[in-house]
Amino acid sequence: ARMSATILPYSFYLLNKMRDNVIQVTPDSPMWDTLNLLNPEETLVVTFVFPRYCNMLLKKLKELKNQ
Repeated sequence: ARMSATILPYSFYLLNKMRDNVIQVTPDSPMWDTLNLLNPEETLVVTFVFPRYCNMLLKKLKELKNQ
C-alpha cells in the first residue's frame, strides 16, 4: 500500500482523539466541494501533500486561501 493511503486514516484517528469535530476529506467525498462554505475563522485545514497526485490538493488549498 502507498504510504499516503495509510497516513490519512491514522492522522484522522489521532487528531480525532485530541479534538472534536475532526473530519476526513478526500477529493472523492461530497465534503470536498463544500469546504469553501466553511467559516475560515473556525476552520483549520491540515494536509499531507505527496508528489503523486498533488495538483488537485494544491489547487483546493489555493482556492481556500484566496477566500
